[in-house]
Amino acid sequence: MSDSSRHDAPKLDEAQFSVWHGQFAGDLRAFLCGVLKDPEAVDEALQRTWVKLWEAGTTVEPGKIRGWLFQVAYREALQLRRSRQLQTRKLAEWATLKRIQQQSTNDPVAQELIDHEEQVALKAALETLPEEQRQVVRQRLGDDRTFQQIADEQSLPLGTVLTRMRLAMAKLQKIFKRSE
Repeated sequence: MSDSSRHDAPKLDEAQFSVWHGQFAGDLRAFLCGVLKDPEAVDEALQRTWVKLWEAGTTVEPGKIRGWLFQVAYREALQLRRSRQLQTRKLAEWATLKRIQQQSTNDPVAQELIDHEEQVALKAALETLPEEQRQVVRQRLGDDRTFQQIADEQSLPLGTVLTRMRLAMAKLQKIFKRSE
């Protein structure tokens, strides 16, 4: 479904949405727990699934809603798994690169300059992020808080915190790719 047809779809009745949420939320959570085996990822996939339902509006046939929800949830779970694997792979590549750079730099003064340049570049890149994304990044990486702790402290849904982190990481990745 294209973005334009999603926005043109007749809006779903909030009462019907609530009924379907009540009917299927537990089964969807159990299903996603089996697929993802990570509570944070399950919450994110669930939130994305419900958003897709809301965006789809009344284009979803009521008699096929259960199958539609499970199909969307499964696709969202696979997409989350792929993006997390990619993020893990990129972080591993970055760590390897850093290790190689550190091993190849025997001059402590040169290494100190490189470290300082990297810190300055990171601070500048963080300043380009919207405040809410910058807060999540700082709390997660600087303060070593879990996503759930951040969500609790900011009184936000876990999915919102995860989305902010994902958006921030994507923006930072673009910035550093341009500077390479």
